[in-house]
Amino acid sequence: MPAGNADLTLAILIYATACLENGDWAVLRDLNFGQQEIEALESLQFSEFLSIADRMDGHVLDISLDRERFWLVLKEMKAERAIEKLKTEMVCREAPADMMRHLFGMTDRQYTAMRRRFRCSQRGPGRPAEPDTETMDTIWAAWQRHLDGREPQSAIEWLQLSDASGVDCRTVWRFIRGANALERTS
Repeated sequence: MPAGNADLTLAILIYATACLENGDWAVLRDLNFGQQEIEALESLQFSEFLSIADRMDGHVLDISLDRERFWLVLKEMKAERAIEKLKTEMVCREAPADMMRHLFGMTDRQYTAMRRRFRCSQRGPGRPAEPDTETMDTIWAAWQRHLDGREPQSAIEWLQLSDASGVDCRTVWRFIRGANALERTS
């Protein structure tokens, strides 16, 4: 038997033994282990696992890929990776904690840990200064041009607005949230 087959067989036998120890009978049934095979596993010592795996001619396992599940998991993983990339981009572009909480449900602790991990900016402690009139005009124009004055709904829209105005996410967030608050009170 090629070495790769023996390694796979050994790994499955060890996995089955772990399932046996944990009382995970459903997995053992899924692996097609009957009562006799379970009793045989219980009686084996570790060195015997190696010997069995090396002595088996051909595959004794019927392993197949669940393609539907594989592609679903792969799709979910790519989506999670894209979200993590967006979070990193947002933090590096000075997105404030309340923005990250609103967009991603991020806690203050997660936000602080992410800022420390990436240290993308050299912003000092304390609240940043209010934007000057020119900056506010630039944000306003980009906001009207790209979103017709509606509040961005996604991280991508906030990043696009930041790009269009050339202003960090923190300042854009504060300006738009402030403008919307004023509009609601008038």
